[in-house]
Amino acid sequence: LLFYLKDNTELSVNNRERMVMRNIYWIGARNSDVIGEPLFTGSITRYGNDSKDNYAFCNNNFTKDYNEFINVTLHDILNTDNTALFWFGNELSAHKYGRDVYNHSICMNNLSVVESLNDKIFARNYLGQVVKTPGSVLLNTSICSDYTFIKSVFNNEYTQFVMQATKGAGGNDTYYMSENVIPEISTKSPYLLITPYISKALAVNLHIVLTKSDYRLLPPSVQITIDKFKYSGSDFIAYQYLDSEQKNRIINCANAIAMKMQNLGCIGLLGVDLLVTENDILFIECNYRYQGSSFLLNLGLCDNNLPSLFQCWYNAFNDDLNNIPYDIHRTKINYSSFRRTNWNRHIKVPNTNMIIAPNKSDFSSSDGYQQYEIYKQSIATMIAKQEEQDLYLFDSLQ
Repeated sequence: LLFYLKDNTELSVNNRERMVMRNIYWIGARNSDVIGEPLFTGSITRYGNDSKDNYAFCNNNFTKDYNEFINVTLHDILNTDNTALFWFGNELSAHKYGRDVYNHSICMNNLSVVESLNDKIFARNYLGQVVKTPGSVLLNTSICSDYTFIKSVFNNEYTQFVMQATKGAGGNDTYYMSENVIPEISTKSPYLLITPYISKALAVNLHIVLTKSDYRLLPPSVQITIDKFKYSGSDFIAYQYLDSEQKNRIINCANAIAMKMQNLGCIGLLGVDLLVTENDILFIECNYRYQGSSFLLNLGLCDNNLPSLFQCWYNAFNDDLNNIPYDIHRTKINYSSFRRTNWNRHIKVPNTNMIIAPNKSDFSSSDGYQQYEIYKQSIATMIAKQEEQDLYLFDSLQ
């Protein structure tokens, strides 16, 4: 095993041998994501069973503040085992809990790399040099309720718009505007990124594993959204229904993104969101973290006797992807998922294969998250029909 200190100094052979015996703890959303993964001794998660090897926020009895729970738990572990290592699903979180936690964190990029790529403005400007991005402008939040002005900014060529905080995920701090829909903007962000709303497009997500000199594209999925922007699951089976020309354009776009990311010094696991239109592939944003679709991808990789997503991620920091096939992106992942919450509980999806990460607490979720449902069938079109969305998006998935 090869680890790096935070100044990127390689550890000596003797130190590496001693670190093999260290316990590694996963800090992420769900304990179920890492059950059976040999890299981890235990986990600290938002949802879990709070067993011997899992500390679950949803079942804790001392705080309703998530950051306090993580902070106390991390330091409790360090007080018991001062050689423990922490692996954060979101690398930025390693900077929240003090120097001692940071110094025990692994699989970490340079902070400026992660901060920059998580910023939608920087990511679009940077990657816009090699791939297509939607036209957008940055406006002061205070004037983003002026529909007439926003239309004029885009030369009155568009009538619908998306407004987003420069950082955010899962549809948080994202607003839709049209002549008849003027949103109530509650974000604390002083600026919003304004983009014309593209109605006839399919949202696709994929993971890229990067080393300094190599990379692999992992199997993409179709993102399931409700009410235009609210992330509600992933459908890897639906992606398989896209025609070969669409798939080739997606992979060509992802290859260009991966090579551009390497120029910036990116290492590890990177998520990319794309919009697939009839004639174009548009880059939307990066997610330098474990994503909502990651656990399904991990299940599918393991089903195909391939290295787990965590092993791919870990190997990237060891600069070794040799055991990962170059065409791994062609692997069929035969799963889809639905993230059920209070606001989408009316959606009916039959034949659930598995339910994971149930939440019965009244404090661990800001949007009333209930559970994740896993299916061995495509569910994207079924959900779109119940939402009365523009089914043009799913014509190719029939």
